[in-house]
Amino acid sequence: MGLIDILPFALSVPGASVPVCGGTLTTTAADSIVLSGATIAVGNTCQFNVTVTGTAPGNFTNTTGLVNSANGGNGGTASATLTVLQVPIPTLDGWMLALLVGLLLLASPGQLRVLAT
Repeated sequence: MGLIDILPFALSVPGASVPVCGGTLTTTAADSIVLSGATIAVGNTCQFNVTVTGTAPGNFTNTTGLVNSANGGNGGTASATLTVLQVPIPTLDGWMLALLVGLLLLASPGQLRVLAT
């Protein structure tokens, strides 16, 4: 059993490969989720979680491809809407600020003035 899910524009996943439901769940950095080789006994389910990140605000509808099966034929698709409220803005932590100041000092030695009052 397996499925392929190509995410809409502005949604992404990190690259990873993990065992799930007797098969392999593979996410390829940027936009695809693939479940392959999974096995599910009659009456059971297969569930997994994937971290999805939004790169732009908005509502994004994601629909998977058909679930495929060697024994039971193809199944349906699944669909969900993800709302991205705000794209994270990078901030300068203490060590990043120190690194930036250090790089500025290397780039222009003797030209950086510190004003003290």
